[in-house]
Amino acid sequence: MDFQQRVKPLASLYASLRGADEKITFHLRIIANLRTEFLMDYFLSMDKFMALLCLSLGVILPTATSSPLSAWAPQCPASTSGKIPRLIPDPTNCRSAFMCTHGGPRRYYCPVGQIFLGSEQKCVSKRACTEGVDKFTPFTSCPEVNGKELILFPHPTDCHMYYVCNHGTALPRRCPSSLHFNPDKKVCDWPESANCKARVLTLQP
Repeated sequence: MDFQQRVKPLASLYASLRGADEKITFHLRIIANLRTEFLMDYFLSMDKFMALLCLSLGVILPTATSSPLSAWAPQCPASTSGKIPRLIPDPTNCRSAFMCTHGGPRRYYCPVGQIFLGSEQKCVSKRACTEGVDKFTPFTSCPEVNGKELILFPHPTDCHMYYVCNHGTALPRRCPSSLHFNPDKKVCDWPESANCKARVLTLQP
């Protein structure tokens, strides 16, 4: 069934809507259920005012360089407090990975031309699409007993942040605004020296 056949039954329903808020809600519900390949056609069928409003509410159109949006998402626990999150590869999209947050899974993307490698927790130049997909855990655990030296871990998506382990609990800490956490030296360092893996991740495909 093509795009015109899919949306034709909705025309009379849309004509009965009066307020702008009802029309915006209508559009957003349709967009949320359309297959990716029909999104551009749907936007072109809308009047310019409504299209701009929907775009301002965060609707993302696919582009020629974007990977198809996936409906897959990991099952995250209700609480992530005291845990060190890891990036979880998306098995349906090589450029995509998720992090479990207190609000649920959040999707991140590698730059075009790179894929996310779960085993190394970073974006790399294209390799086999399935490499590293099954090599992940959603969290890194802190030792239950403190040692002589502090145990520090980098934050997977924020170069300024890191975690300090304290008796099995991960405590988030932040470097000064001009510095990044250096996972090799375990200190806050200049960005050019810290080599933060998360700096290339984005929230947009």
